[in-house]
Amino acid sequence: MMDREKRLLLLVALACVPCLAWGEDTRADAGQATAMQATAVQATAVQADVVVSEVTVGEGATAAAPAADPVAGDPAADTATESVEVALANLERDLAILEEDLLYPPSSRVAVYLSLDVGELFALDEVEVKLNGETVAHHLYTSRQVNALARGGVQRLFVGNAKQGSNEITAFFLGRGTEGRELRRGTTATFDKGFEPLFVELQIRDSETLQRPEMSVEVH
Repeated sequence: MMDREKRLLLLVALACVPCLAWGEDTRADAGQATAMQATAVQATAVQADVVVSEVTVGEGATAAAPAADPVAGDPAADTATESVEVALANLERDLAILEEDLLYPPSSRVAVYLSLDVGELFALDEVEVKLNGETVAHHLYTSRQVNALARGGVQRLFVGNAKQGSNEITAFFLGRGTEGRELRRGTTATFDKGFEPLFVELQIRDSETLQRPEMSVEVH
């Protein structure tokens, strides 16, 4: 009896072994399927992130791209711009002439100019101009301005009105002579003002004979 019961128990145990093994295989298969599903979901999420990133970068690049300038490099546009600039310059010049004619009519206009012809005998630092005893111009010079005048430049010191009849103009020049000594010179001239505009030229030039600078006044 005991041997029979043992055989029955052994058979039951052997019969249950495949069931247990099948259950473990099923659970393993289910776990593997779950892991595969999780991997697939994760891969899908990564692909979605990549697509979103590409869209974002594309949108940013499109937004940051500068708009094309249809005028840049256009010869016709460049020519038109230059024409406008020339026209504006001419307009400003005409307005300046008109303003000068209104403020200083030809019947009373006087303009004073300065020219230099100096070398080693005199270096100009300062000029003061008086018309009928009133100071109408005062200028301090830099070395660059003096060099420009010495190369043939002409400076307009004053433009204004003078009374009809006799007028007096006086110019004072301050500078440095030989060996750096300070020099102050002056010159005075009279002129008659009619109904035509006058131009007064103040000249400073070296005198090799006198070994000093000379100042003169010429009325045109």
